[in-house]
Amino acid sequence: MLLTPLDWGLGHATRLCPVIDFVSSRHEVMIAASGRGFYFLSERYPHLKVMRVPALELRYARSSKFFAVGLVVIGLKLMINYVIDRVWVARAVRRYGIDIIISDSRLGMYEPKAKNYFIAHQLWPIFPRQLNRVSTTAERIYHRILQNFNTCLVPDNETLEKSLAGILSRPIKKVNVQYLGPLSRFLGAQCNGDNSYDIIALISGIEPHRQILIDMITKQLLNSEQKVMVVSGRPDRKFDYTKNNIRFVSHLEDSELCKYIRGAKIVVARGGYSTIMDLMALGKSGIIIPTPGQTEQEYLTQWLTQQGMFYSVEQEKLKLSRDIDNFLFMKDKLQDNVHRLMQDFSNFISTLEQLGL
Repeated sequence: MLLTPLDWGLGHATRLCPVIDFVSSRHEVMIAASGRGFYFLSERYPHLKVMRVPALELRYARSSKFFAVGLVVIGLKLMINYVIDRVWVARAVRRYGIDIIISDSRLGMYEPKAKNYFIAHQLWPIFPRQLNRVSTTAERIYHRILQNFNTCLVPDNETLEKSLAGILSRPIKKVNVQYLGPLSRFLGAQCNGDNSYDIIALISGIEPHRQILIDMITKQLLNSEQKVMVVSGRPDRKFDYTKNNIRFVSHLEDSELCKYIRGAKIVVARGGYSTIMDLMALGKSGIIIPTPGQTEQEYLTQWLTQQGMFYSVEQEKLKLSRDIDNFLFMKDKLQDNVHRLMQDFSNFISTLEQLGL
C-alpha cells in the first residue's frame, strides 16, 4: 500500500497520520512525499519506507499587484507536478507491486492497475475572482480527474449541520464519496496542558505568506507582557531560540505540541483545514488567519466564525492588541461551541474497515 500527501504546507501530511497508523497494522505500507511533508513523515515513521517524490515548489506572489500572474504560475506548476506524479506512480507500482494507493489531494497519484483512494475535504473548490472566466472549466476538469479514483474519502461529517468544511465537502455526482469524519494526528491525545506560554502561534503553509505572518506576529508581540511560542512549520530545519519574550521553534513533536496548545490561553493559527481539525480534536478555539488569496481558507475561516467556533481576521487587518481582546471577550462562548461540536475522531476506522483497508 502506498500513501502520499500533497506538499502544500504540512497539513496534508499531518492529517494522514491516523490513516497511516491504522493501515500500517494491516498492510505493508510505503509513503511517498515531497517538500516539508517528506521531512515530517520521515522523522515520524523511521520504520517505514518513505520515498521522496520530485515536485516544483509552490509560492504565492508577495504583492497583490502580481497575484493574478502568481496564480497562473501556480497553475502551470500544478500541471507539471501532476505529470511528474503520473510518471512516478506508474514506475512505483511496477517496481514495488503496489495494489492500493491512498492519495491525500495529489491528483496525479493514481494507477489503473491499483485500487485508488483520494482524501480531500474540498470537493467543490472556490476559485479566486481573478479566475472567474475559467472557474467552471477548472471545476469540471477537477471532478473528471476525481473519477479516476475508486472512492473519494472526505475528512468531514456528512451532514452540513455538523460539517467543519461547509459547502466545500458536499458530494459530487458521478464520484463515489465516503465521509470519514474529521482526521487529526491528535487522535486520542492524553497530554496535560503546559501553561508555560500565554500565546502559541501555529504557522504553516506556503511561502512567502508563512514568513510574512511570522514577521507580523513578532513585530506586534515582541516585548509585550505575554510569553509567546511561535511554531514555524519547518520540520526540514532545526532551530529553537528565544528573542526577549518570544520563543521560535522550527517544529515540535506531537506530544510537546499537544501540551502547549492545551495549556496556552490563546492560540493564533493559519486557517488551514488540518489545523482546524487538530484544534477541534484538542477542544481549543483560537484566532485563525487565512492565507491571503487562498480562497478555501478564506471561506473556511468565515464559515467557522459563523458557526461560532473561532475568531477570524484577515492577515492584512491583523492587530493582535485588538484581536486578542476581542477573542478573550468571546472565548468562553467559542469554547462552549467547540466542545458542543467536537466529534469522535475515530469514526474513520469503521469506514476504512468497510473498504477493506
